[in-house]
Amino acid sequence: MLDFSRTAEALEKFDRDVNAAWDALGAMSNDEITDGHVWKAQQIETLRGQEVGHAFGLDTADRNSLETCEMCVRPDAWLRKIVQEWKERQNA
Repeated sequence: MLDFSRTAEALEKFDRDVNAAWDALGAMSNDEITDGHVWKAQQIETLRGQEVGHAFGLDTADRNSLETCEMCVRPDAWLRKIVQEWKERQNA
């Protein structure tokens, strides 16, 4: 059975950091927000998304290319479902 612990950790980090970045913008008034603020939040989202792909690539190295996972796998509903099912099996 596959171990998705790295992917689960990366998803948690993605959610925490990306939500914090966008919440910080949401706490600002429209007059305060600059392109730089938005760019920084987008960069955090992009970097953490790539980290999720990297973690998934490591967790599935016996069947997937790390490079492909880094480029293509992102924290979407499909990946979240796989990780949730894995967590449920761990707790059974």
